[in-house]
Amino acid sequence: MTQGLDNVITEIVGILRNVSGIDSVPLNPPSVVSYATFGLVYPSSGNIVATPTGSRRSLHNIAIDVLTKDIDIARSIATLRPLIDLVPIPLIAQVSYDSAGNVGAQFNHTIETFEEITYNWIPLTDYAGIPVLGLHFMMTNAKVLVNL
Repeated sequence: MTQGLDNVITEIVGILRNVSGIDSVPLNPPSVVSYATFGLVYPSSGNIVATPTGSRRSLHNIAIDVLTKDIDIARSIATLRPLIDLVPIPLIAQVSYDSAGNVGAQFNHTIETFEEITYNWIPLTDYAGIPVLGLHFMMTNAKVLVNL
């Protein structure tokens, strides 16, 4: 049963669809993407622990790839560099307190917290035979609690 993880991915996709600079973030990525800059969200790794209280706690590493078809290195860097801040900010806000002391929505109560967001450059590769460059973000140890 991946319902907890499926809900998490759905919430992250919804948040990333509002990030300026990303044209599309499909929930189920198609084999061909017609947008210049697009995001992909998928589980990378994790662990699942049964707890004695009738719930299942899992820690997932959630990957977020933001890819651009513009392979001119100067233009792709100009497109992707702002996303180094623009992608993590709304995700961190979900598990943080705002200036009024209100807690974030915790991804519609699907993620209690996560450890950090890391990123690295994706060098020239291809997506469905199309050359792309991008950024690979990782939300590490996203804590998901599901009642059994």
